[in-house]
Amino acid sequence: MAEPSPPPASEPPRFDPWSGQRLRGLRFFAVSGAVHAGLLILFGTITLTIARKVEQIKVTVVDDQVGAEQLDGEPSMQDLAGVLNVQRAAPQQARPRGPVVQNVRAPEMPRLAGLGPKLGAGPTIDTVSTTLSFGSGGIGGLGGGFGDYVGGLRKVGLDIALVIDTTDSMQFVIDDVKDKLTQLVTTMQKMVPTARIGIVVYRDKGDDYVVKWSDLSFRTEKLREFLSHITAAGGGDWEEAVKEAMDGAIKELSWRKQSKKIIILVGGSPPHPEDVDDVRAMVRAWHQQGGYVSTVDVTKKMHEEFDHAMWKSLHGKEPFQPSPMPEFYKQVSEVFGDMAKDGGGELIQLDEQKALMKEVVVLTFGSRWKVEMAKFLGELS
Repeated sequence: MAEPSPPPASEPPRFDPWSGQRLRGLRFFAVSGAVHAGLLILFGTITLTIARKVEQIKVTVVDDQVGAEQLDGEPSMQDLAGVLNVQRAAPQQARPRGPVVQNVRAPEMPRLAGLGPKLGAGPTIDTVSTTLSFGSGGIGGLGGGFGDYVGGLRKVGLDIALVIDTTDSMQFVIDDVKDKLTQLVTTMQKMVPTARIGIVVYRDKGDDYVVKWSDLSFRTEKLREFLSHITAAGGGDWEEAVKEAMDGAIKELSWRKQSKKIIILVGGSPPHPEDVDDVRAMVRAWHQQGGYVSTVDVTKKMHEEFDHAMWKSLHGKEPFQPSPMPEFYKQVSEVFGDMAKDGGGELIQLDEQKALMKEVVVLTFGSRWKVEMAKFLGELS
């Protein structure tokens, strides 16, 4: 007789939230919902916290060369002066030197199902430097206002070279630069703390020098020392060594790789006729490489000052009656205007109503921002 088979083992009961035990189901969903809500709040808090941290990221200017000067006024070994004399008609090319801005990219931000800010997807500093460009009326870019534009310059750096004619009739320009140089540097660095200024002076072949320069610098001491030995002299003929001066500014100064690079030519004479095409080609090449050239034609102010002095010597205290501008002065405005156009910059004709150092600031940042810069321009007496 067969033994009876054991009864089948009973399966463990499974939880059914929709069964009769509804109270347990409600508790389960309440706990689950609370956990998920807590996780969402936690991830949202982390996202916002990181976003606030990203806003505090600062760009550090570092130096890739021993002895480079710092913003705190440490001595500089590259703050050097150079000279081209009559035996050296063309300066040798020098590789760019000086501090550069390292690549900086905002970190990718965590996103939950489309929630949270889109950070880390914007351009790097490498691409920002290419979007700063001369628009109508000056350097513009970044698609925003003056604050956005200056913010971009603070990231990439700003290098400005003043190229100044120092022949016999230019003493008033030299004196003005000497007097206002400290104010100029201070004003520039209030807007862009990493701004550097260099100075190139020129005369002509047969003079004591053709071109001299003091390298781009954060500080004014070396620049002031350099200018203290510069006076107006020489330049017997009408044309001057504009070609050699521009060549020296482009090749001999230590331009930073990522910086905004601006050359401002201040003069009262055109280049030699045989040099005009070469000068324009040089400026176009400089602009294609990311540099800019603006010009200041001082012939009108030269004429006004000469006219005043001549009238006083001939007529004493009689009411001054200005004479028309000589036709040959138009050569300067024409060539300087072409150079500014080729260099993506602007031409300013200086007169008694315009202060040179204020116009240098306007040319540096662009005349489109003249209203926004009024406060800074007012500091240049």
